[in-house]
Order: sequence, then structure tokens, then C-alpha cells
Amino acid sequence: MGDQHTDDVKPYEVDNNVDKKMSWEKTLHNIVYGIVTTDIDAIRHTLEKHYTADMILYHPYFIAYGREQAFQIFEMWSGSNMTLHPKVHHIGINEEKGEALVEFSQFANQKLVGGLLPMRIRLVALVKWREEDGERKIYYHRDILETSSILKYTPILGPIYTKIIRPRATYFWCWAYQTMKKLGIYSLVPSMAKDMAAFLQYTCLAPTLPIIHTKEGEVHSEIADGILSYLKEDYDD
Repeated sequence: MGDQHTDDVKPYEVDNNVDKKMSWEKTLHNIVYGIVTTDIDAIRHTLEKHYTADMILYHPYFIAYGREQAFQIFEMWSGSNMTLHPKVHHIGINEEKGEALVEFSQFANQKLVGGLLPMRIRLVALVKWREEDGERKIYYHRDILETSSILKYTPILGPIYTKIIRPRATYFWCWAYQTMKKLGIYSLVPSMAKDMAAFLQYTCLAPTLPIIHTKEGEVHSEIADGILSYLKEDYDD
């Protein structure tokens, strides 16, 4: 055999970004277990270690500006349960954007019902982080609740919801769509709504609202346009 030339062969290089990503994934996993618990001290420690002082927490029912307000929310939820623990399902990390999605479930037993009705709630948390003192800290936390999971995992009601209600709801809404499509309702209603809006502008709102005539047959209100542009923006960010 002839001599093998290895000049062009590069040695194996360790990708530090991969190691950092794996380390951060483990940290995110531990953060979930640190805030979904009945251990109030663990919640305080987790927030102080992994969240910024000016963090923002968005929840379907609550909002917190700052770490102290966030602690009060977690303390309230923790203290109202006899038992509380999580299970992490998936973690997706985007290093370039500094964002991560964490899908997990909470298993809770509410004190108000004597712990007789165990709950399982599935959520997705979107977190964003930044570097502070050489460490990653979360400054944005948004919980996205899968509301149907509360019904799905409720004893007795869960099987009825999953095996009876959801299949029938699927059939009904698909049937309703096909029926309305054949009747032309999806074309008729938008046209009627557009005509009605123009009619209302002319008859009721024209004397009080500033109107701009653009193309022939189209009338737009500056105020209406302002409202629409407001609704399109996400003021939570």
C-alpha cells in the first residue's frame, strides 16, 4: 500500500455552540422544575438566578412587570395547590434569536377542592434571554395555555370530551363549512358586510367622522383605519 496523505484532513473540532445549547437546554429543564413546585423557596431562588430584575411575564390570565410581581404570581399558584409538579415534553432553542420554546405539563391538586380533582394542564412557554454578568438570564416569559388540555385530562369528563365531543365537533364543523360553501355564504356575507359598512358610513357616520374617498366605490374612515392598524400590532412585545 502507498503512503496515505493526511495533510488535508482536519482534526475533529468540538462545536462549543452545541455544548452551550445542550447546557442551556438542561438549564431550561431545571427552570421549569424550579418554578412549577410547591417549594416557595425554590421558586424564589430560580427567579433570582435565571431571570432579570426587569423581566416581563405574560400569562393568559395574569401579567407581571418585574421579578417580584412574577414571584407573587408563582407563589399564589404554588400555595393554592396541595401538590404541584411538571413534566417537560419538548425544548426547542434558537441560539441566533436568543429564544426558546418549552412544552410542558403541570400536574396540580387544588386545595379549594380538597385535592380530590387532579388537574393536568399543558402549556408552551416562550422565553427570551440576554447576557447579564456573563450569564444567560430570561427577560421575557410568555405562557401559552392549551385550554383544551384541562378538559382532556379531567377524570370522567376527559374521556367524554376526547371520545365523544371532539369527534362530533370535528364532523359538525367540517360539514357546516362544506354546506355553507355550497350555498355561497362565504362569498355572500363578506360582500353584504362591505356594503353595510359603506352604507353606515354614509348614513350615520359621515357627519361626524373624517372620510377619505380613495377609489370609486370605496370609502375609508381615518378612525377605522387607525383602529385596524392598532389591532394588527402586538403591544405585548
